[in-house]
Amino acid sequence: MKEKFRLIKEQLHNSRFYLPVRNSLLAILVNFIVEAFSRRSVLAGLIFMGTHPLQFLYGVLIVLFTFSFTTLVKRKKFTKTLICGLWIIGGIVNFIVTEFRHTPFTAQDFRLIKYAYTVAPIYLSAFQIILIIVLAVIFIALMVVWWFKAPKYQGKINYFKSLVVILSFWFVVWGATRLGQTFGLLALNFGNIGDAYDEYGFAYCFSNSLLNSGIDKPKDYNQDTINEILSKIEQYESERAEAETENDVNEKTPDNEEGSTQENSQQGETQESVAASNGQEETEQNVEDTAASEEYPNIIFVQLESLFNPALLKDVQYTSTVLPTLGWLYSKFPSGFLSVPSVGAGTANTEFEIISGMNLNDFGPGEYPYKTVLMHSACESICYDLKKYGYTTNAIHDNDGTFYDRNVVFSQLGFDTFTSIEYMNDVEYNEIGWADDSVLTNEILEVLNSSEGRDFIYTISVQGHGDYPSDYEIKKNDIKASGDIIESYVQPFTYYVNQAYEMDRFVGELIRALRNNKEPVVLVLYGDHLPAFDIADEDLEEGNTYTTQYAIWNNIGLEKVDENIEAYQLTSHVLDMLGIEGGAISKYHSNLRNIEDHEEYLEGLRVLEYDILYGDREVYGGKLPYSQTNLQMGHKSISINSVSNADDHVVITGENFTEYSCVMINGEYVDSIFSNSTLLLVDGISLQSGDSVAVVQKGKDGVKLSSTSLFIFR
Repeated sequence: MKEKFRLIKEQLHNSRFYLPVRNSLLAILVNFIVEAFSRRSVLAGLIFMGTHPLQFLYGVLIVLFTFSFTTLVKRKKFTKTLICGLWIIGGIVNFIVTEFRHTPFTAQDFRLIKYAYTVAPIYLSAFQIILIIVLAVIFIALMVVWWFKAPKYQGKINYFKSLVVILSFWFVVWGATRLGQTFGLLALNFGNIGDAYDEYGFAYCFSNSLLNSGIDKPKDYNQDTINEILSKIEQYESERAEAETENDVNEKTPDNEEGSTQENSQQGETQESVAASNGQEETEQNVEDTAASEEYPNIIFVQLESLFNPALLKDVQYTSTVLPTLGWLYSKFPSGFLSVPSVGAGTANTEFEIISGMNLNDFGPGEYPYKTVLMHSACESICYDLKKYGYTTNAIHDNDGTFYDRNVVFSQLGFDTFTSIEYMNDVEYNEIGWADDSVLTNEILEVLNSSEGRDFIYTISVQGHGDYPSDYEIKKNDIKASGDIIESYVQPFTYYVNQAYEMDRFVGELIRALRNNKEPVVLVLYGDHLPAFDIADEDLEEGNTYTTQYAIWNNIGLEKVDENIEAYQLTSHVLDMLGIEGGAISKYHSNLRNIEDHEEYLEGLRVLEYDILYGDREVYGGKLPYSQTNLQMGHKSISINSVSNADDHVVITGENFTEYSCVMINGEYVDSIFSNSTLLLVDGISLQSGDSVAVVQKGKDGVKLSSTSLFIFR
C-alpha cells in the first residue's frame, strides 16, 4: 500500500499540472492570510472571499505573478518562501497601520520610513516595539538558515523561457486589470483609500500604490485644451463682474454686534464667556476702519491637528461645552464644512490641498506629493499668489521641522520662513509628548510684528495628535463624555475631548491677542482630519468622516457667508472674500467651482494640475513662473555675540538660542548645555586662538536645519 501511494505521489509530482495547481493553492492561501490580517479578522477574510470572489481571485493572480520570478533563480523554494513571507508581512503591517492611523499601508509609506522611529513610541508600547523587532529578527534568521538549507535546482536555467513566463503572467494581469476597470470591478483612482482596500483587496490596492503615482496624463491634454480652460475662466470672470455691477453690491459691514452683548453679559469663569469676549468688540474697534481701507489684511491660516466638533456625534453627552470658542465662531463668522482627503492621519495631504489648491484624488493612491513631485519642483500656491501683493510668507509648526520634509518642500511652495519647534522656547508638552499649541500664539505675533508690510502665516498645530491613550486616567476636572457610540473607547476619547478643549482655548487666546495687536487680520481655522476613532458616517449629525469644519474670524467686517467646500477650494474662497486675485488654479476655483457640470470642473482641474506639475506649463506660456525660495529656518535669526573661556568651560552668548541649539567647534559637535535664549555652555573644553565656533539648530533626527556664521575665537 505504501509503495502504491508512493507511486501515485510520484506520478502527481511529475505531472505537468502539479506545479501550477500547487502554486495556485499556495497563492490562494497567502492571499487569504493577507486579507484576514488586513481586515483584522479571519471571518472578515472569509466574507471578502464570498462577497467579492472576483476581486479576491484577482489578488491571487497578482500573488501568482510574483511567484513567476522564481523561474529566474536556482533556489526556487527559498525565493517562493521569501515572497510568501513578504506578502504576509504586508498584511500584518497593514493591520498595524490601519489599527493606529485608520488609513491603509501603501507603497508611499516607504518614503516615510525614516520618521518611523520618532512616531513609533507614540503609537506602540515598548513591549510592542520590542516584539516587532524580535519577530523581524526571527524572520531574517529563518530566511538566512533556509537560504543554506533550501534545495537548489540542479539544471540549467533557461532565461528566455523564464522571461516568457514572467511576461505571460504580466500580460494576463494587465488584461485582467483592464477588464476589471472596464466593468467596474476595479478602480484606477481611489476617492477613499480605506474603502478601496475593503472593496478591492490588499494585493490590488498596494500594487496600484506601488505603480501609480503622480497625475496620469489626461487623454485630451494639449495646448488647445488649456486655452479652452483659460477662455472659460475669462468668460465666467466677466459674467461674475457684470453680475456684481448689476446687483450694485453694497460695501460689506460688520454684523457681529447682535448677540455679542448678550454673550458678554454672561461674565464668569466659563470658557463660553471667554469665547464671546475674544471677538465681540471687533466691530467697535475695527483697526483704522479697515473695512473701508484699500489695504489688505494679514492672513493667518491655522490647521488644527485632528480637530473636529465632538458635538456632531449623535447621542453623546458632555459635562461641558468642548469647543465654546469655535462653536461661537461657527455661528457668527463665515464658516462651513470642509471636505478633507483623509481620516485619522495624512496631515500633510490636507495641508497640500489647502496651500496649492490641487485635488489629491488626482494623484496616486496613498501618495504624499510632499514626498514625490514637490521634492524637485516648485508649485503654484497661495504663497506665490500673495507675494504679488507684497506679502511675506511664513510657516509655523510646533513639531519637528523635517517631518514630511517640510524644511525642503516649503521652499517649493514659496514660503520665506519656516519656524519649527527647533526654533521655539518655553514649549510645554501634553502627557503623550506633543507640544501644547499655546506656544503658537507668541510665535504668530512675533512674525506679525517683525515685518512692516502684510504677512501670510500658515500655522500647523500638533497638540491634538494621537495615539490617544487607552489607559488614560480620567481626572476630576476633565470634560466627560457618555454615549453608546464611544462606549468601547471612553478613556482615549475623554483624553481627546480635553485636548480639543485646550486647543479651543488656544484659539480664544489667539483671537484676543490679534484683536489687541490692532492690525487688520483674517484668521482661517480648520481641522485637518477627524481623529483616529471608529467613527462612521451614520454616527454624525452633519457631515461625514471626511469633513471637518472651518471658520474665518476677522476684524475687517467680512460678511457671514456660509459655504461647504473642498479643502483645495479654501484658499481661493478666502482670496475671493478679500478681492485678491490668485494664480491659475485659484482663479479656476473662483470662477468654475459652482458650475452645474461638476465632473467637467474636476476634469479641467486635473488638466491644469498635470500641466503645471508634469506637463508643458502651457497655462504659463511654457515656463513655470515660480522658483524655489531661499527658505529661512526660524523667523528670528540665531547669532553668536561673544565666545569666552571660563575655567574649564566655554561660554557662548548670543540671540535666540533654544534647547535644540548644538555647539560645533572646529567642525565637530560637542556636548553643550542650554542655559537660556542668550547663553550656551560647553563643559570640559578650553578654546585656543583660531578655533572656530558655530551654533547649529539640529532636530531630534540629527538633521542640520541651520547654522550661525563661524565665530573665530581670538
